[in-house]
Amino acid sequence: MIQIKEFRIVMPLSLEEYQVAQMYMVMKMQQQSTTNSFYHLQSKAPSWLTTFAPADALVMQEEAWNACPKCRSVVKSPYFSKLFMSIDTIHKADNGYSENVHGLSEDQLAVRQVEVIDIASSATDYWSYIVGQC
Repeated sequence: MIQIKEFRIVMPLSLEEYQVAQMYMVMKMQQQSTTNSFYHLQSKAPSWLTTFAPADALVMQEEAWNACPKCRSVVKSPYFSKLFMSIDTIHKADNGYSENVHGLSEDQLAVRQVEVIDIASSATDYWSYIVGQC
């Protein structure tokens, strides 16, 4: 099953300010070699699952590519070859009003869900909303 969910996050700073901050963090991350990460989920999984699941089934691998204004992160399981999550990020100076920035087909646009998140707004408590969805 493929699910397409688009989050439009309105940032409380300009695109130029964001790019300066992003360059700083990318340089810092490159020093730490965090573009290929492994997440060990054994301690986070329920005990009934850890009793019969192989240890390598509870490891997720993240690979990230940063080519501003486009970034991609792919999280996959070496154990389950067809299981993966691709996160494509595009930075635009439009406050989240552009339609189809990812170049989706008509079929993909029909199933896409758009979620606009303004992290600077105090009118909505987004964290409670997100936690309530889990």
